[in-house]
Amino acid sequence: MISVWLNELIDEFYHILQGVASRFIELSAVNDSLPEGQEEFTVELVSATNGGTLDNRTNTARLYIPANDNAMGIISIAADSRNLLVEESQVFHLT
Repeated sequence: MISVWLNELIDEFYHILQGVASRFIELSAVNDSLPEGQEEFTVELVSATNGGTLDNRTNTARLYIPANDNAMGIISIAADSRNLLVEESQVFHLT
């Protein structure tokens, strides 16, 4: 049997029984409107029993979800502050 650990966020194990060549694990990224930076998580084969061995070079997959929904925000100058006539020594404010 091989145990598959998804990551600390999901913290769930799946098991591949002896004699089974592969196992399908479905993960879905939720499409929401929350601004989020890039996210990363790992799927890792973590243990083998009954004589099975893991190849430490190929037992990990890293998955990336790119930043979305303007993760760093949208910065702009308000329309009424874009064109100002300013005299010397005058204090002005931008919004």
